[in-house]
Amino acid sequence: MKLPKITLLFFILFTQISFSQTEKGRFLIGVSSNINFNFESNSTDGNSFSRDADSAKEFTISPEVGYALKNRLFVGLSLSYVYSDIDDKDFGYESVRNAVSIAPFIKYYFSEKKIKPFLIASYGLGSEKSDSRFVFGSNSLITSKASIYSFKIGGGISYFFNEYVNIEFSVNYLRGTKDIEEQQNETYITNKFNSNIGFTIFL
Repeated sequence: MKLPKITLLFFILFTQISFSQTEKGRFLIGVSSNINFNFESNSTDGNSFSRDADSAKEFTISPEVGYALKNRLFVGLSLSYVYSDIDDKDFGYESVRNAVSIAPFIKYYFSEKKIKPFLIASYGLGSEKSDSRFVFGSNSLITSKASIYSFKIGGGISYFFNEYVNIEFSVNYLRGTKDIEEQQNETYITNKFNSNIGFTIFL
């Protein structure tokens, strides 16, 4: 008789802990990152020319704060910082980009267990600064500023280590637009998929 009672007690405790992780009134504080390092090396030898090596690096970090309006449903704000560095030695092109944006988001967890699938959507706006140089041309630094807007929708899996901490992996679709200050009549549009990994603390 004792073993079934003990088993039932552990089941009740586990259920309560799992439920309380994402219940109404909880806060979340999280951070995620998309790290994409892409190095490509090419060489071509001829009688009068030689080509060699280009590289590209990109790093994104996104802290976020949210509040549970109801069980498993969070709304909040995320702040994103993006750094990218392109060095194309073939064409003598160098570029460094820094971008910052803020985005309201909505996030929903589908389970009360330790492993929780989730969906997330956000819309953000921010600013970007790029410094570029054509080494084979004038070799002068060209600085441009732009307003950026982005829409993200994605989903993934969250694993809760305990009541307060989890780790998450997601795959997202992003659509971004960029209006450069010096080019009033042109808008640049980007569509891409990326993956993020991060962790969250629930209070």
